[in-house]
Amino acid sequence: GQGSAPLCDGAVGRVVVTAGGCAVKKCTQTSRAECVADPYCEWVLNATTCVQKPCTEVMDELPCNKREGCHWNPSVSPAMCVQTPCAKLKDEGTCNADGGCTWDKTKDTCVEKNCNTLDRCACVEDAKCFWKVGTTGSCVLGIYGECPTLDVVLLVTGSKSMSQSFGHHPQGFYALMEVLGDWIVGLPLNGESASVGAASQAGTGKMRVAVVQFSGHPEFYSAATNTWSGPIVDSVAVSPVGVGAAGRLSGMSSELSADINWHENNYLEGGTYVARGLKRAAAVFSSSSPVDGRKRVLIIIADGKLEDTGSDKDIMVQARQTLDGLSVQTFGVVVRRFPQHTQTDVDAEAALKPIVSQPLDAHFMNLEMDEISSKTLDGLCDPNGPWGQLIVPAAAGNQQQTHQPCRNYVTKTTCAADRGCAWSDVLTVCLDSVCVTHCEEPKCTAETSTQCEWDATLEECFKKDLCTYTDSASCEADDMCKWMAGEKQCVDKPCVYPNEASCIADTTYNCEWSTVDKICSEKPCSYNTSVDCEADDSCKWDATCQDDGKAKCAIKPCLHTDENECKADVRCAWDGQGATPQCSVAVCAEYSDERCCNHGAEGCHWDVQQAPAVCAQLPCRKLTTENTCNSARECMWDAQSSTCLEKQCGEYPTRCDCEADPDCFFVAGPDRCTFQRYGTCPTLDVVVVLDGGASMARKFGRHPHGFYALVE
Repeated sequence: GQGSAPLCDGAVGRVVVTAGGCAVKKCTQTSRAECVADPYCEWVLNATTCVQKPCTEVMDELPCNKREGCHWNPSVSPAMCVQTPCAKLKDEGTCNADGGCTWDKTKDTCVEKNCNTLDRCACVEDAKCFWKVGTTGSCVLGIYGECPTLDVVLLVTGSKSMSQSFGHHPQGFYALMEVLGDWIVGLPLNGESASVGAASQAGTGKMRVAVVQFSGHPEFYSAATNTWSGPIVDSVAVSPVGVGAAGRLSGMSSELSADINWHENNYLEGGTYVARGLKRAAAVFSSSSPVDGRKRVLIIIADGKLEDTGSDKDIMVQARQTLDGLSVQTFGVVVRRFPQHTQTDVDAEAALKPIVSQPLDAHFMNLEMDEISSKTLDGLCDPNGPWGQLIVPAAAGNQQQTHQPCRNYVTKTTCAADRGCAWSDVLTVCLDSVCVTHCEEPKCTAETSTQCEWDATLEECFKKDLCTYTDSASCEADDMCKWMAGEKQCVDKPCVYPNEASCIADTTYNCEWSTVDKICSEKPCSYNTSVDCEADDSCKWDATCQDDGKAKCAIKPCLHTDENECKADVRCAWDGQGATPQCSVAVCAEYSDERCCNHGAEGCHWDVQQAPAVCAQLPCRKLTTENTCNSARECMWDAQSSTCLEKQCGEYPTRCDCEADPDCFFVAGPDRCTFQRYGTCPTLDVVVVLDGGASMARKFGRHPHGFYALVE
């Protein structure tokens, strides 16, 4: 904290003069334990001394990220400059052995691996990368495997408020530039220079990016009144001609990196005026993004309330019309300083959200600095992501027959339909098939763990389609295949899962798990019409009561002829008293859905203790004598109806009866008996808000209808 070098030097042994001033001298510990406990220090075994770790002497984010092998680590507090994981590896062998690193022979150092630089064989061997088939095959980061041909303009704030700290970042604007710079490095760029402009090649499945900074201030300043007035000036900044991409769309990493560096050195540091920036972004698309089926995306990043007024709002309206006319999807991000939302964030959101595309909520996010990449930018091409699902589907139609990143398939059925993917029953996720890891035909055909075949046209190795039978008899004879009568096609058998979680997660087919047999199979009687249903002797058309109010095909339970099989089925009861013993439907089991079960008859409930779940008698209702009923802690005998009921503490007539039950508690004053768990409740009003969205109509675990299960 000393303000001058002499004073700093006077504190001998404890402080050191740095470029930023006087700082506490680090790593003076003499014991190994104290040394390694300090995040700035490491112990040198040979010298038995404590030294400062590389990079940690850099005290600010911008110079840290500019130094080779260093990066700012905001995940610790206080944040600090540390070595990148790969920079710690000092020899080629250990470097290349690390899946995320590669040895740079030109620099003789270990650097982070970039999928864009890998050849086909190295690409298919790396789980993070994806070999994308196009006009020319290329390796991309897996999260960008489904990218359409895409032009993206980044319209970023250069407001003075961005000079504040954001989370563990000491300066917001520089942190934002580093976030964008790191993102650009991993993009599947098309390699075109900004000078190509509207002559950009179509159908590449790759990207171009432009960077525009917005800010501004009124032109005239009055020292007498300390006020600004006049038109907004200095409101748009792009790198000049000859530097990087000069604010144009570019598919070259070197040009875009130069743009980021230029913006870091030319921070506008003014107000938050976006109108002219929006107009410039529209001009970028109209002048250099050809109409050839490519997708166009504008991402606006702001941190404060937009200050545009008067004629500037008219400019915004015109720019929006231009963007809409060019089918540009406009997304917005408010980057906030703190985890909690402040009024500044709320005001910024209210001003920015009306500028984005419809639906507004789907095209907008309010995020912390370190969430921008993971929650928005990285997912632009993820069909399951919040923004990717708005960008990718329109371009996915002509890619259905090609291998796509396996991580994007969420069910075994859709996973199995891709020749390059295989479902993991252990992890319940879709993974790359072992076949696609082979980049040469001999290795492909020699694979023994699964059947692979070489595609000579694409020069890729895929799993062999095994269910290629052309008749139903041959297809059904194969345990792994199923004949689709309507389509007259043999397909992979669905619902082949090893556990209940993965079984019921498949929403493509009506899969059902059995806790008795420990197998997953298609739910019996899944016919859609009464004719098909009743043609199957094991099924019945049930129009009496269903969760969604529609008649459905249901299984005829208890057709067993064997006593042991009947007794093993929880839906059934064996009647051996008559001349002809038979298996009959147990009490309540005639109800095939939860809602009807819980309301269809007194004493029934939806029992999820086994799979598939069934409608069964409540446990207490099965007890038919007073002694057996009262001996069950959760039950109580109702003398009036001579029935065993579920315990209700409020039914006890006296305080003595109440206090004699350890599960109940007598509340003096209102003189009422309640369950122990509510004995200390104050006077309390509770409002419960339930999600009534369409998604709640899906299966939830062993419940056939989520909303009705929640209400029950």
